[in-house]
Amino acid sequence: MVVNRMSQIPPNAARRLMRELADLKKNPPEGIRLQANEQDMLDLTAIIEGPGMLTVTPTLSRTHH
Repeated sequence: MVVNRMSQIPPNAARRLMRELADLKKNPPEGIRLQANEQDMLDLTAIIEGPGMLTVTPTLSRTHH
């Protein structure tokens, strides 16, 4: 059974997250790519490029501000 984790966070936080993800997709910071799972927008991966490549998976919860 797949659980929609977006429904587990407050609606205002979900709207803010969607807005910020859209902005980052349109205007990504240099050297940083953000990938979101289309099925679960809380499943994010940030790829930071530099002399090497660093992959970061942030954890967002109900208390994310």
